[in-house]
Amino acid sequence: MTTNTRTLRWLLVVPVVLWIIVFAWKPLPFWDLMVPSMAILLILAVLLRGSAFKLERPTGFDVLSGIGSAAVLYGVFKLGSIIAPLILPGAQTDIGGVYGMTSSISPVLISCFLLLIIGPAESLFWQGTVQATWMDRFGKNAGWLMTAGFYGAIHIASLNPMLVTAALTAGLGWGLQYRLQGRIWAIVVSHALWDFSILVLWPIK
Repeated sequence: MTTNTRTLRWLLVVPVVLWIIVFAWKPLPFWDLMVPSMAILLILAVLLRGSAFKLERPTGFDVLSGIGSAAVLYGVFKLGSIIAPLILPGAQTDIGGVYGMTSSISPVLISCFLLLIIGPAESLFWQGTVQATWMDRFGKNAGWLMTAGFYGAIHIASLNPMLVTAALTAGLGWGLQYRLQGRIWAIVVSHALWDFSILVLWPIK
């Protein structure tokens, strides 16, 4: 059972406020804000949709599908990192700004954050809660596109065009996978592994 759309409208105020704090206001270092923010989204998703997540038990297919989509999405971003500077003069600086946020703490700690908190939280909140609700209410295609658009739009708070583009691209990718497969754990695996790969293992700079 999905979340009531009226509840969801109020719920979406939370990430908007959190993204403004994390990316615009920045009263604390990035990770000191990002990790608690993602923990809040994770808690909200579990409170609203925990029973559905529990019923959908992870399978080997979810793992393989998640690994495959993470690899495809990484390839898309790798190609984009080559093309973007040719089209947008400030693209390289914007990309550097994204990676600048990850340079203040150890890669091991960042890896733990990405794999255990941030990847699962974003997947369960955006696809497992928001997109599931909007697909049920507005149809699968509209729900997918609305969720990706909203996810990309809230990154405008960063004032980094490449980060907004990256969020929209990733949101469309994971949203499409969820729209086609309807398997949230595949998205969790994909999101966590993609975050880990692109920010820690093989950064695209």
